[in-house]
Parts: sequence; C-alpha cells; structure tokens
Amino acid sequence: MIVEVEAYARLHMGLFELGQHFGRRWGGVGVSIKQPSLRVTVNTESSEQVEGIDSEEAENVVTLLCRSLGKKFKGGIKVQSGIPVHRGFGSRTQLRLALATAICKAMDVEFQVHRIAEVLGIGEVSSVGTHLFANGGLVVQLPRQANRTGLGSFIRLEFPEDWWFVVAYPGDVMGLDEQQERRLFATLPPQEPLTCMEISHLILGCLLPTLLERDLTGFGECLSILQRLVGQYFASVQGGVFRMAEAVQLLRMAGAKGVGQSSWGPAVYGLFGDRLEAENAVFEVRKHLGDNWNVYATTAVNHGARVSVRP
Repeated sequence: MIVEVEAYARLHMGLFELGQHFGRRWGGVGVSIKQPSLRVTVNTESSEQVEGIDSEEAENVVTLLCRSLGKKFKGGIKVQSGIPVHRGFGSRTQLRLALATAICKAMDVEFQVHRIAEVLGIGEVSSVGTHLFANGGLVVQLPRQANRTGLGSFIRLEFPEDWWFVVAYPGDVMGLDEQQERRLFATLPPQEPLTCMEISHLILGCLLPTLLERDLTGFGECLSILQRLVGQYFASVQGGVFRMAEAVQLLRMAGAKGVGQSSWGPAVYGLFGDRLEAENAVFEVRKHLGDNWNVYATTAVNHGARVSVRP
C-alpha cells in the first residue's frame, strides 16, 4: 500500500487573549495557503528507511506515534517536498501531522487529528495549524481554559480564493524554534486588559464580518490593525512591530489592502484583490529586496490536507 499526504503552509494572522483574563488564553487566527506545501509518501512494501528532507524529524514522529499506538511500523517513508522551516509557515506542525496521518492510514489504524496532535506535542500555544491541517480556510482558535491542554474550540470560515497573498521572506534569516518560543513567552508580561478587549472586538466586530461579506478593503484594514496591535506586544523581543519592516512597507507601497507578519516571521505578507495586482506587487517588491529574498503570489486553500491511497 502507498499512502500520500499533501499538506499546506499557513499564514498566522495573530494571537489574542494573552493576558489570561476570564481564566482563558491562547486565541489565534490563521489561513491555509497553497504555497509552500509539503508531500509525504508511506510505502508498506518498501524497505524500512526514511528518505528525503527532514528525515530526522520523520524518524521522531514514527517513534512517538508507534510508542503511543503500541505497534511497529514496517515500510518506507519519503518526504518529497517540504515547507521552509522556522520561517513562519507552521512547517513542523504540518509535517508531523502529515506523517502521522500517512502512517496511521497505512497501518489501518483509526485516528483523529486532535489525538495525533496530543501524542506529538503539537499546539501547546497555537492550535491554528492543526485545525487548518484538518479543515483549511480561515480558522479562529478560541481561547481555552488556562489550566487545560488540547486543541480547544474554533471557528472556521471559507476564505475567498480570488483574493491573493504576496508572501516575502529572506533566504538567510530564520524565526524561532519551539524552545526559543517557549523561553520568550515566559519572559513576556500579561497583555493589558484593554488591548485584549480591543483585539477581540476587532476580530468579532470587523475581521469576521468583512470576510463573510467578501469586503476586501475592510478585511485588509482590519488585518493591518490586528497585526499592529499584536506586533506591539511582541516588539520588545522581535525588534519592532514587524521583524522585516522594510518588506512590509514595500508591500504597502505596492498596493496591499492589508499586511502582516506570519508568526515569528521572517515571512511577511500582503493581501491583494486579484492575480494581476499580486503579480505586479511581486515584481516591485522583489526588485527592491533583491535575489536573496523569496517573493511570490499564492491563494488560500479551503480544504484540509489531501490523502490518497494506492494498492
């Protein structure tokens, strides 16, 4: 049996409820995008080896999963394409979930994505990527009780596939890994109650309604405000509201309706109304940033990871 799983990167649009008010914390917003993506293949008939990129991470997933299931996996694993690591795309979450999904399918083991996430230690802070792996679209992770773990509740909406993102990130700069992130969160004070209220109001009163109404301008303006408020909270540990402020400004100048930084970056993005606008922006932004930067246009994905099975 051959099982193939394709999963997609996500753009993180911001965390909220970082003050543990009402005894809750860790809300977040994110959207699945077509590029970059990853593909993993599991073949139960091939030799027991792990090939391709991220092979060490793949071996760790196999070990954790088989220990939890009490079973031994026999077969080959190949990571055929991957999402750049520690650039703000949620690569580790997507890779781990894709591998675990493929292995469970190959072993004919019933599984649920939230259970896999718990076994693999995914979603300690943000579970946006896990919800997007399963569902695609735009997800709002609702704050969960501070003394509870797990994925918690979420809202999922379709994202217009005729809206375009221009994504930019440098080839030689990385974001934070999980241990660095954990240490930084431990140093940050609780977010001010008024700021938490403003962000929550912004999401409920503007971001979600404008998305449902397909109001590109309104959604973009709301996204930019959300990103500014979230970025101000993290400015002391990431060097400003945006790590790559020049790239964000170039996206604005190229006509982006809204701008943001995905997670800890360095990836930043702008929102555009159609493909032509996005492609023109790619040209302008790339011209100023140079060859060391990856700049491209992509759209949202409104479905979860794709799974295919062949005998």
